[in-house]
Amino acid sequence: MKPIILLDIDGVLNPALRSLPGAVRPDPLLSCEKKALVRRLARCGRIAWVSTWPAEMTADLEDQLQLDVEPLRVTLLLRAADGDDPTPKLRLMPLPTATQTGLSSKNFRSK
Repeated sequence: MKPIILLDIDGVLNPALRSLPGAVRPDPLLSCEKKALVRRLARCGRIAWVSTWPAEMTADLEDQLQLDVEPLRVTLLLRAADGDDPTPKLRLMPLPTATQTGLSSKNFRSK
């Protein structure tokens, strides 16, 4: 069984956002290097977007990535209690190490 890889967009992938004339929302663009990184991660497990980005924008990223398996979408909605933080962060949650999940650095090398 492959692990689920929770992947945020802002601060991790940092796609360039461009506004096309007449566009209602920005158009996210991933660099070739970031696309290759996500594709390598997708070979190690199932990608799950964990983001406050709207589904349409994550769909644009998925179109660019052309992954074999469609990523899961975990959309976080901003609440008034989240304050001025741009995205709600997971707090006080222990994160497993690579050895605890059975992953090692060999899983992340280019092929």
